[in-house]
Amino acid sequence: GIALAVVGFAFKALNFTTGRDYPAEVKKVLDHKIAYVGGIPRGPEEDLEAYFTRILGLCPGRKGLIFGGQIKTDAERAVAMDTWHRVQDRVFGKQAPRAKKTRK
Repeated sequence: GIALAVVGFAFKALNFTTGRDYPAEVKKVLDHKIAYVGGIPRGPEEDLEAYFTRILGLCPGRKGLIFGGQIKTDAERAVAMDTWHRVQDRVFGKQAPRAKKTRK
């Protein structure tokens, strides 16, 4: 596992590799309110929406994950961001649109 007991230093984010249960290790990091930076292995037959749903299921909310997902094809790459936002809205609830910035 990972040890998060460091005295006198506050973690903001953590990237690590593990040969164990990747989702459980990432969840431990997120539960400590430390951002996880990295990817999480994708199952060979797992479609993009199922993959994103599984990953977002580890998160306590929309914050705490800087994610490098495993995109398999150019066709997936073209729809990845829209799929990610749609799954986020389904998992965490629809987010209010951001106010547009105006230039002065």
